[in-house]
Amino acid sequence: MAHIHEEREEWHELERTLERNLDRVEPDSRLGLYMKLGEIASRRLGDADAAARRYLAALAEHPKERRVLLKLLELYSAGKDWTRLVDVILEIAELVSDDEQQARYLHAAARVAAQELDDKQRAVELLERALALDPALPDAASEAVELHQSLGDVDAAVRVLELQLRAVSRDGDRKQAPAILDQLADLHLSQLRVEDAITATEAAYQLAPESERRGKLLAELYASEPTRYASQAVHAQQELLREDPYRPEPYETLHALYSEASQPDGVWCVCQALVLLHRATPRQEAFFRLHRRPGPLATSAHVTDDEWWALLMHPGADPQVTGVFRLIQPSMVTARTKAFEKFGYRFDQRVDTGSDAQGLALALGNAANVLGMSLPPIVHDASLGGAISLLRSNPGAIALGDAGMSKDLPARQAAFVAAAHLSYFRPGLYARYLIPTRAALKAWLLAAIKLIAPRLPIAADLEGPTEEAHRILAQEMVGPARDQLAEPVSELLRRGAMVDLARWVNAIDLTADRAGLLLSDDLASALALVKSSRDEATSVPIAERLKHLYRYSVSSEYLSLRAHLRVDVGRGPLES
Repeated sequence: MAHIHEEREEWHELERTLERNLDRVEPDSRLGLYMKLGEIASRRLGDADAAARRYLAALAEHPKERRVLLKLLELYSAGKDWTRLVDVILEIAELVSDDEQQARYLHAAARVAAQELDDKQRAVELLERALALDPALPDAASEAVELHQSLGDVDAAVRVLELQLRAVSRDGDRKQAPAILDQLADLHLSQLRVEDAITATEAAYQLAPESERRGKLLAELYASEPTRYASQAVHAQQELLREDPYRPEPYETLHALYSEASQPDGVWCVCQALVLLHRATPRQEAFFRLHRRPGPLATSAHVTDDEWWALLMHPGADPQVTGVFRLIQPSMVTARTKAFEKFGYRFDQRVDTGSDAQGLALALGNAANVLGMSLPPIVHDASLGGAISLLRSNPGAIALGDAGMSKDLPARQAAFVAAAHLSYFRPGLYARYLIPTRAALKAWLLAAIKLIAPRLPIAADLEGPTEEAHRILAQEMVGPARDQLAEPVSELLRRGAMVDLARWVNAIDLTADRAGLLLSDDLASALALVKSSRDEATSVPIAERLKHLYRYSVSSEYLSLRAHLRVDVGRGPLES
């Protein structure tokens, strides 16, 4: 009969027939009848309550039957019976053995509790159970954090994020960690726990240093606690200046930090930059002018080798590359220069650079003393078109034209020009001037490396010049000289990465600008000279040189160097 009623779509009759059959079969066989009755009630008769009664009756006899639970899940969801829906979801979750799948059911129940029942407390409890099973469950942690915050329990929100952070760290998923740390930092800040916020942001920034937003936030956090994070605060502001040295805000923050730390030289250097950017307050401009020295740097102290490397040399100047060029420099000089006398000069014509000298001659003498360098021969050549020229001679020398010998040459500008040119005579740096093209310079570097590692492959376009340089070095670099060369070459080979010679060349040219700024003791003079130079004067475009001077003029390295030379503000004669 049941089959006939179903074919005729006589649903009420079919229902009554199946109900009579319930009493005639064993309990284990009734499950199918209940499922059929529930299906008829919901789909054919549109009676959701009757369908629920059928499924609940089946569940009473078969409490772990998943098919029944799924039918109830579908029924309560359609009928928006949210309380019963949550209960059914949880019952289904109990039947699941897979942790990740069970976590997803708990997450679903939590969402219904939060969004439909507005039961945030139950929702957050369910989310924490889900996260305990699967800490990487998508969106669950952020939802738990949001619910904890709405309930006013920030510490619980922090615990959720820390649990998630441990989970992604354990799984080696570093990509998610910065975003989690950002959330932690925000939570700590909401409770004014600045130190904890700094710790979280530092960790995030270390994992993703390319984030400009995190860098700025870290700078602000450090600046808010200058007593505890003085050095970090200064460093963070200087990092912001790397991005844009024309923004006044980092200078203003540095001004506040140096003032708080009672560092008048730092305050003065920042005021100098703000004055030139036309962003100084009247008080800042007055402080700058009050403590500005009347002329270029004057001190009996000198820059030591360690200070050259740590405070004056641009960090792009790879010390191993510099070391190689320092050791092969005598061979390069022999091969690429001609005798000093063949330029038409005599040693007895050398210009005096003592206290009675003037113009660039006086400036070169002072620069050599401060930079801790020996002066090369300096001659006066009235036929020279410009003020100064470096000679590719043996020994290396400097020629000064009439303009360079003039007493009318402004002293600060003379100091910059003298120090910048003299810096190229420092051992290792001289190769930058001696071999002006990068291709030829690279050939010499490869030849030096090949002297220690004979099987080093050489590109076809460099084979000729490299072989020529290698032949010269093989003849001259013997015994202890070759043994010394092995140290920097071995370090270059150990690193394995391609030497960035262009970066090294740029760094040497920027080091010259740094030396010029140091000796001129005047950012305005340094900027003016760079602006008036030709772009081809160095390997670095004028715009980049100007930015670099602004950055270096307020850097920790520059301030430390001034202090070591005993020329920081507060020492020596000052303008009134």
